Amino acid sequence: MYDILYHVVQPRPRNPHAASRLVSIVILFLVGGCTSDSESPTPPSTVDLESAIGANPEAFRFTYRARGTEVLDCVLPNREFTGTVFGSGDFTILDPDRTAPLLTRVEDTTYLSGGLFAEGSIDGDWLSLEPEDLVRFDEAIRRSLGTDLSSYALSLTPPATGADIARDAIDDARSIVPIDPIRIDGDLALGQRLLIDGADDDPGVVLDVWIGSQGQVARVQVQRARADEPDLPNPDSGWLIDHRPLPTNQDPPDPPERAVDAATIDPDSLGPPVKQGCDLEIGPEPSTPPPQP
Repeated sequence: MYDILYHVVQPRPRNPHAASRLVSIVILFLVGGCTSDSESPTPPSTVDLESAIGANPEAFRFTYRARGTEVLDCVLPNREFTGTVFGSGDFTILDPDRTAPLLTRVEDTTYLSGGLFAEGSIDGDWLSLEPEDLVRFDEAIRRSLGTDLSSYALSLTPPATGADIARDAIDDARSIVPIDPIRIDGDLALGQRLLIDGADDDPGVVLDVWIGSQGQVARVQVQRARADEPDLPNPDSGWLIDHRPLPTNQDPPDPPERAVDAATIDPDSLGPPVKQGCDLEIGPEPSTPPPQP
């Protein structure tokens, strides 16, 4: 049976990943090409898709975007951000403009920016958490960081590559159909849609994957299926991740300075920062964003 939550932070092959829920939809994914016979198109097989996926990059950058309406961006925190995963397995996550660091993982220690919490919550720039602290701070982290970013913070493994996400979905798809390709840095990435059934009254999940000519999984989008049309996605749900490989000789991050040990902090003292509000434009909802460089 498919294993879907509402958000995903999948692990790399060396780390099996942990996810959270959605407002979050975690999943397991897949990608590939398609086959055809001389008379009518033949749906892609799992073998076709598996063979189309290339090797995992040692280091990569990803851009995460929660889907849904702009109103959600005003009321829920950290629905878009970028990250870099190094060959060591350490990773950093920045705000969408790649200017403000939000989260850093160095070896087994997780560092959360003090800006993610209410002013005065910690006496320092960062909160330092060991793996055992993540359990004690689970509720506080979810409350302050939001569903999307907290799933990365609470996972004990690095974010998954697009290839890992894709491979994990293969056995769960009841159907695989081609969708429109996208062009990334001049390369045409072919798209495949995996339809994954839900249990009982759950409509299931629509998982879209785009794979480039060199086998790199460049984009993954996961959305709930429509209750009345299970072969189509609900546009107000799910999330999208773009992946780009990076050179493997990049230096991993250093531990941040002025970090406060979580062992000295009461989780109940941490709250989310005051939201300043945002401007909403009246008009149609934004479409799927173009690939990020």
